[in-house]
Amino acid sequence: MAKKGQAVQLQQELNTDEEWEKFIQKPGLLVIDIYSEWSGPCSAMVATLKKIKIEFGGENIQYAIAKADTISYLERFRGKCEPTWMFVADGKMVNLMYGANVPKLTRMILSELKKEEAAKHGQSREARDISQMADEERVRYDVAKAIEDERIRIETERKLQAIYDRRLSVANHVLQNVPLLGVILVFPHAMPNVKGVLEEFWEPANLAIAGTEKPRFTEEIIEELLYFAEYEFPEMELKSLLENQSMAYVVKPYDADLFHEDMDDFVLQFVYGESKCPPGSPDSPAQQLKTDVPVPKEVKEEPAPAVSLAGMPSMPSISALKMPSSTHQSKLLQSKTQFQKSSEAVASKETLPGDSKLKVSSKPMVISSTTVAVAEPIEEEKEETIEVAGLWAPPDPKTRALAIKLLFPRVYDPIALPEPVPIPPHIAIAFDAVKRREVIDVMNDYPDDIMRFGFFTTDSPETAKLVAKTVQKYERHKASTFSTGEKLVIQLSKKRSEPWCVFSQLSPTFMSHTPEEGEVHCKIFFPEDYDEEEEVSEVVEDKSKQRGKREKPTGEAGAGEGEDEEDFEEDEDEGDEDEEGEEGEDEDDTDALLASLGISPED
Repeated sequence: MAKKGQAVQLQQELNTDEEWEKFIQKPGLLVIDIYSEWSGPCSAMVATLKKIKIEFGGENIQYAIAKADTISYLERFRGKCEPTWMFVADGKMVNLMYGANVPKLTRMILSELKKEEAAKHGQSREARDISQMADEERVRYDVAKAIEDERIRIETERKLQAIYDRRLSVANHVLQNVPLLGVILVFPHAMPNVKGVLEEFWEPANLAIAGTEKPRFTEEIIEELLYFAEYEFPEMELKSLLENQSMAYVVKPYDADLFHEDMDDFVLQFVYGESKCPPGSPDSPAQQLKTDVPVPKEVKEEPAPAVSLAGMPSMPSISALKMPSSTHQSKLLQSKTQFQKSSEAVASKETLPGDSKLKVSSKPMVISSTTVAVAEPIEEEKEETIEVAGLWAPPDPKTRALAIKLLFPRVYDPIALPEPVPIPPHIAIAFDAVKRREVIDVMNDYPDDIMRFGFFTTDSPETAKLVAKTVQKYERHKASTFSTGEKLVIQLSKKRSEPWCVFSQLSPTFMSHTPEEGEVHCKIFFPEDYDEEEEVSEVVEDKSKQRGKREKPTGEAGAGEGEDEEDFEEDEDEGDEDEEGEEGEDEDDTDALLASLGISPED
């Protein structure tokens, strides 16, 4: 109980599992404000909670604030900024509410107080364990999970599409720069004989070796090599490529000026003959270099030999006698003799309790005719082999191009297609739209760090809807529509720290905490087609303005009259020399140009 003159704490602070476990066992209705450390508890509701306790609850209701970051029972609420109210009675959760809606929270507290009073008189009430989700929580979870699953699906498709586009661009680039280079891959087991076999084929085929490499393959290289091919290396060929060093030829026609055939068909015919595909025609180099490779067998561990009572090895089993070597028969007879001698020794020396002697028959062991028959040497099993190709050629132009890129760096590097510029780490940062002038001034100071921006209905990524992509369109929206609470959201690069520090001082309403969060948030605010749609709409708008300009009488000026003299002079240089006196029409051109750039003439 608080001392006289000391303020009574309305909400108990819960920071550990022990404090949580102790508090939820208290009697009455417990209303707990669950919060994350970065956002803090909902202090705006304190006055309402105090009023309810004084007027209705009294000792039957107790309040607390619980930090989800340090309480394991509340792990699922971590990182959330929305106020979360959990109602607990007798250690169980009886209800849950989201948000800072005063009337709704008041009604829910009064309703739960009535249920708590009824429960004291024996009436049952619905309750669940703290770790279980409430109905509203389950609905939100399912919606969020569906959104996340869809995001992952879209992101996976985007990455796969990016891989396809990049490899297609590389293949087309190689084919455009070195169209008359072919590739022949020599498998490791064929390398010792390949020079002698191919020697007689080069000149008649009008082919020459332009370069040789000895690549080492990995699963990643093979996956990229066969990306466009409807072909997979057989198991033994794949195993051979992954375990050993291979050899590859890049070939070209002797006389490129006189060569008018399809390069892929030409090389395929050289390697496989008339069939132009594996395993090749009978007299083709592919057939001459094929090899029979033994199929590996699983090695089985033999059990340790059993030991007899006398300490000697037991007789071999029938399966052990089935050995194809004649040496085993002599070992068998030797084992029999040793066993007889040991039996006689045991009979003469060992005794059992009670002075009773162990009687062991000294009658020599006789091996039956059946046993001897089994021990006879049997015919050796033939080793199982499999036929493996010695050569391989890419089956299509794109695969040939990727083979040149992967296997012949000295050919590809001088003509390499530049790698796409990686997207820098970035965050999403939002401001009240009413502060747009101040924010845009800072944006103009750091144009290289502003990746995208737009005006949205809210700064919450999950619920935000796009209002306008440019300042000009937003000004039109404000002129025609009454709306409040709109936000200016910026995709801000974190490659440099200075812009982030400056924007942070402008009191943002929302900001991603890490680049990882920023990537997720920006993909929601600014999807993949965000810029493309704007480009299309701007082109349409520009054309409509040009049509309207032709219909207007000369001298009718736009809103940004005489504001951008440099663009005005540029329009004159492009063919308006004969219309220097028509000032209004040229200014309409300036307005259209500014509109296409997303700049308002008033700016």
